[in-house]
Amino acid sequence: MRLFPPRASAANDTQLIPLINIIFLMLIFFMVAGRISAQKTAAPITLPEAALEQAAAEHAVRLEMTREGALLLDGAALENAALPDALARLHGADPQTRLQLALDRELQAADLTPVLGALRASGLAHVELLSTRKGAP
Repeated sequence: MRLFPPRASAANDTQLIPLINIIFLMLIFFMVAGRISAQKTAAPITLPEAALEQAAAEHAVRLEMTREGALLLDGAALENAALPDALARLHGADPQTRLQLALDRELQAADLTPVLGALRASGLAHVELLSTRKGAP
């Protein structure tokens, strides 16, 4: 008959070390992956706000539209009529091209119709809409 309960072996403690290591590595991964860099635009554009954060792709073509309706493709001025051809060339060069769309928050939905129509017709599958974090300056 035993008077004392059996003592837990030290092996149970050593089995927790790999679990702690994995959790620590996941913490570091999400801290690095969740970093959001400041978006710089070529034109004076005030981006809309979003409540959720998600990092934008680092290597992407950027299409900007100012509040006056002027278009810039990677910082170069672009006529509205030339947009469909420019997007088709991007898609033809690399179908996996990522396009970042930076639109001024003062634009009306009707102003976006030609741009969105050109994006749809181009066949680009990876389009990101840039915004600022809600409450950020």
